[in-house]
Amino acid sequence: MDNTDKLATKRKRLLIVGIIVFCAFIISIVVIAIVEARKTAKIGINVIPRSAEILLNGKSIANRKEHSIEPGTYEVLIKNDGFVGKIDTISIAAGDHKTIKVCLTADVGNEKWYDEHPDEKNECELIGSSDSERDEVVYQDSLWDILPYRSYEKGFHIAPEINDDNTEITGIVITAYTCNRTRMDSIVEGAKQWLEYKGIDVSQYKITSKSSCIDSD
Repeated sequence: MDNTDKLATKRKRLLIVGIIVFCAFIISIVVIAIVEARKTAKIGINVIPRSAEILLNGKSIANRKEHSIEPGTYEVLIKNDGFVGKIDTISIAAGDHKTIKVCLTADVGNEKWYDEHPDEKNECELIGSSDSERDEVVYQDSLWDILPYRSYEKGFHIAPEINDDNTEITGIVITAYTCNRTRMDSIVEGAKQWLEYKGIDVSQYKITSKSSCIDSD
């Protein structure tokens, strides 16, 4: 074997060793990520008004987002000028996924706020609270974190169907922004794919589809 063959063989061995080391590195990262994920919990926050300040054990956190936190017991303080503040305590275990949805009650002199902000009033109605008594509801279903969702670019709106107790999502309503039936079917399929991309098993829910022109089950 001449020097050229020896050099080629050496390069191949180094390449194989490099690939093995790289694969081991990637696998270790994935394993560490999985282990760490199991040590944490997730909490979603959706508070109306959207401008409200949320404090978790005294630390300010963003509204309308999901946060990774350590398991434990937390004091949740929610406040906004012109509204009655709310304070509560929640406990969350490792691997749990909870969502806090709160509609604050308008303070004296600010009673017309919800009427003047119809979008946020509609969100409160989806949460299941009345105008006179809005309160905290904690849900386990991850759909509460992402619905309702609207995308004019994609051409659809997705909303949850909620049971009479306002505690469980029993179905999904997909509205396609089109009057063309063929186009509607394509948009509805795109909405389902978006839900699956978000980790939702659509087969677990009753899906109702409709358009601005035609309703269909």
